[in-house]
Amino acid sequence: MALYTQAYSVTIISEVVERYTAGLMDDALCRGEDLQSNRPLQALVAGLKAYSTWANVACLQECRECTGGMGFMMENRIPSLKCDSDVFVTFEGDNMVMLQHHITHQQLQISTRYKTKLAQYSQHGHHGRGWEDAGEDAVGGRE
Repeated sequence: MALYTQAYSVTIISEVVERYTAGLMDDALCRGEDLQSNRPLQALVAGLKAYSTWANVACLQECRECTGGMGFMMENRIPSLKCDSDVFVTFEGDNMVMLQHHITHQQLQISTRYKTKLAQYSQHGHHGRGWEDAGEDAVGGRE
């Protein structure tokens, strides 16, 4: 059941990203911009590509293992799907590189957010709080 829910969630996320991308493309075309310089979108798509192709490979491998020797027969289509999905892991960028791009973007967002909080903290004084509390939000919990 876990592989089914994983595949279903990746499908839903892909549809949401597709709608989000379509909106961005429409807005960019109206303003005469290109999407090649949209770093958040690139990072999102890179992370989704890495996760979805790894999930695909794992699912097909488990299907093949569950069917035993029958999983190698061409009638089951598992071998041809497995060959196609193995290529997707490195096609249009190796998954490790894609994931590194995604993680780098996430770290940049976190460090930017932290520097903003630290600057606000420095500007208003510490009021008896330590510098390590600079990352807290207005409610007082960690972000």
